[in-house]
Amino acid sequence: MMKHNDDILNKPYGGNDAFRVPEGYFDTLNSRIMDNVDKAAAQEKQHPATPTSTQHKPVLTLLRHRYLRYIPAACIVAGLLGVTALLRNAQQELVTAQQQTSVVATPTAKDANNVTDDYASQCLDYAMVDNNEVYMYLANQ
Repeated sequence: MMKHNDDILNKPYGGNDAFRVPEGYFDTLNSRIMDNVDKAAAQEKQHPATPTSTQHKPVLTLLRHRYLRYIPAACIVAGLLGVTALLRNAQQELVTAQQQTSVVATPTAKDANNVTDDYASQCLDYAMVDNNEVYMYLANQ
């Protein structure tokens, strides 16, 4: 059983030694690493990495330019004023629309004789009364 499992694992990967290194690779590894470190140190001594941008150009801070501190506050105030203006405009439009719409008065008992069939059918539709309920109501009177 164990041999079968080893065959399943080794078959796709080509055996036990899937990764190989060249002969003598680890024998000279330390010396190659140290040579690269020495070369990098020598280059650093010849050409030191200095931040030239800070030597030639002064660093500008926000504290030097005092007016730059007020820009975020001005943006917030402008945004609040804009939102307030939009809300006032929307409220005025709503009031105007409400004033322009005419409210239809519902008929009272005095107007019961003047009710039109169209109005009665709209009321019955709104109340979800069907024809059978109307017939039963009239038959009981």
